[in-house]
Amino acid sequence: MWAEVNRVMQNRDVQLRVNPTLFPLTPPDLARRTQSVGYRELKAATPICRGMIIEDKLHHTGEVALAEHVTRAVMVKVDDGAPLSSQKSPGAITLARCMVFAAAEAGRPIRSSRAAFAFG
Repeated sequence: MWAEVNRVMQNRDVQLRVNPTLFPLTPPDLARRTQSVGYRELKAATPICRGMIIEDKLHHTGEVALAEHVTRAVMVKVDDGAPLSSQKSPGAITLARCMVFAAAEAGRPIRSSRAAFAFG
């Protein structure tokens, strides 16, 4: 897995998101571009991803495993969000959770580091 991650990370614009279990195993040369994502991020990102699906803004390329994980993933409402629940889902949902993290990241507005000027 790390060989594929290293291949993808050759692109310097790519950021790596890993769950807390894998975070300590991240290669040191990728540490500066790595962020740990877990349950807290899942609570906020799941409703965003669901909205993207409902609005027909999110599609996948037909991988059977992803379709199965998404189909059986169950969203639960909690006080401060709505994560996908592995306890309520009838099987593995790892790929569905990865999709939620990726979709939320892709849908995030891009910040410009340049100063903006307006003339009137």
